[in-house]
Amino acid sequence: MADSTGRGAVGPTGPQGNQGIPGQSGAVGATGSTGPSGPTGATGVPGASATSFNYGYLGCYVQVGGKTSSTGLALPSFQATYSTLVDSSCSQVCASKSFIFFGTVNTGAATADCWCGNNLAYVTSNAGILGAGVVSGEVGENNCYPCIGGAALGSVVGECGNSTLMTMAVFARNF
Repeated sequence: MADSTGRGAVGPTGPQGNQGIPGQSGAVGATGSTGPSGPTGATGVPGASATSFNYGYLGCYVQVGGKTSSTGLALPSFQATYSTLVDSSCSQVCASKSFIFFGTVNTGAATADCWCGNNLAYVTSNAGILGAGVVSGEVGENNCYPCIGGAALGSVVGECGNSTLMTMAVFARNF
């Protein structure tokens, strides 16, 4: 049947056609802003302190030479004279210069000398001051004494040699 324009009725919808070819992808968008920082991590284990004592006591040795001597030295390199914390200060100086040994000698009532070296020489004393006759190398613990100047907080006073007896307390680096 025709309507007033002379056209017929609309028929049923036909079948759907095949999908077409996909089109081109669009351009990549701008990068977004950075997000907030994450939480701070846990604090690590503290490293060794600069005052740590990393030498062990070896013993009391003969040293007949002094600061200006080139012979008679158990350890060859004079470093400094201290009036406090002698072993602690000396160990730090010698460790900072990569020496294997350090030694200390009380030089009076208020000071002690610090010596360093990578070789320990066995010095001979003929003076008889350490006993009858010739003495060489290690001379026994009764010939070294507590250092003057006290100890670092929480530690004990270390050993020092005695300039009158011509001895030196020697310490070796722990590896």
